[in-house]
Amino acid sequence: MNMLALIGLWIVNSLWMLSALAFAASILIAPFAFIRRTTRMAAIAYLVITLVFAGSYLIINFITICEIWGILGLILALILLPTIAFGGIAAFLWTSDWLNAISLVLLGCAWASAYFMGRYVEARSHMS
Repeated sequence: MNMLALIGLWIVNSLWMLSALAFAASILIAPFAFIRRTTRMAAIAYLVITLVFAGSYLIINFITICEIWGILGLILALILLPTIAFGGIAAFLWTSDWLNAISLVLLGCAWASAYFMGRYVEARSHMS
């Protein structure tokens, strides 16, 4: 692996760690969004942070899959991107790694919860 690829991977890993910390902070902050009147902005921020977290996680898996499987991995990753994001099944089949599969399932749950929180807040704002 050349130096440029290592630097790129380090940057992506750093972004992933920062977004994971931001995601953890947003989980702690999210319940307070229901108490205050600024629920819509809080839900949007929560959704953006979750999508950044999910996106950076997918980039890391995408790079890994392409590195191991080459062009075939690139095609599979593009076809199975929703499965990687929401199921974790593809990750388990590729890596036989339960931890990776479980983390992807949790990621899918977090993504869905951010979406439904946004929908709830939007519905609530229309009622008031």
